[in-house]
Amino acid sequence: MLLSLTFLLALAGGWSGYGLPDDMLAGTGLRIAQSILLGIPVVGTHASFLLLGGEFPGQVIERMYWLHIAVVPGLLLAVVALRFRLAARRLPAQFPGHGRSEQKIVGLPLAAVALRALGLFVVTTGVLVLLGGTVAINPLWKYGPSSTGHASAGSQPDWYTGFLDGALRLVPSGWEVSALGGTVPLGVLVPQVVVGAFLATVVLWPFLEARATRDRREHHLLDRPREHPVRTPLGVAGIVFFLILWGAGATDLVATQLSIAFEHQVLALRSLLVLGPLVAFQVARWVCVGLVAHEREVAAHGFETGRIVRAPDGAYSEIHAPLDADHRVVVEHELIEHDRVA
Repeated sequence: MLLSLTFLLALAGGWSGYGLPDDMLAGTGLRIAQSILLGIPVVGTHASFLLLGGEFPGQVIERMYWLHIAVVPGLLLAVVALRFRLAARRLPAQFPGHGRSEQKIVGLPLAAVALRALGLFVVTTGVLVLLGGTVAINPLWKYGPSSTGHASAGSQPDWYTGFLDGALRLVPSGWEVSALGGTVPLGVLVPQVVVGAFLATVVLWPFLEARATRDRREHHLLDRPREHPVRTPLGVAGIVFFLILWGAGATDLVATQLSIAFEHQVLALRSLLVLGPLVAFQVARWVCVGLVAHEREVAAHGFETGRIVRAPDGAYSEIHAPLDADHRVVVEHELIEHDRVA
């Protein structure tokens, strides 16, 4: 859950910085965000005024600045601190049969983990400094200053928000209804609701799974994906769903660079968005079931050694070796867990 929150906060940090250059690209992105807010029934106008501080552009730069440099980084630091606190209070997740009372504990010492994190921080800082000194980011002379009366043709979302833009591109045009004393733009609201429900499911999944399975035990053991023939396929289906939306965010580039009609792309991606996760779920489930069946065979007869012997009657057979103690504990736990959740 904390990793999911970190991802969402990183998205918020990137998006809040997207509008700060105050050029045409940033202005177009902010105008899209305002349009989505205005499309929310009842509270949309109030939400837009809260973000902008009035009519567009209002005080959006001043408010996005503090959101970008103070609010989001503060929340990120709080989440990271909470994660470090939990890591200090507990051991790393263990394989079955290992624990505090065992001499063999899976996981690196805290000092090694901190050293790795420091190394990653230094490398990331170096890459950012290199990019800042050699690459032009949103050059004002290319996009022009932001103008409320114009929109930038060919504006692209950053890679981390491409799935949001892709969701908007796949809805039917002119999809709206008259309700609540006005026009409700379903073409704007439905994609955001679907994506919001998807992200909420990712963040809340541990609680949703515990409620669905009525399993309230503390889970601090390393699981292999094959042990969960429902959770793993759902995860694969979610990844496919996300990637299709992400790919839909580049339909205009595909049209201009590969000469594939935009309409054909949208029709194909709509079909994939429905069928792709279903196919991915079923294929992943077959793989999980097949791997568990292989584990049962190994647990019952041992693993294949590749040594072929010939019996006195001329028959050939392969020598099977028994599993070692550590591997047997993992396999037996896997089979028990798989039978429990299947």
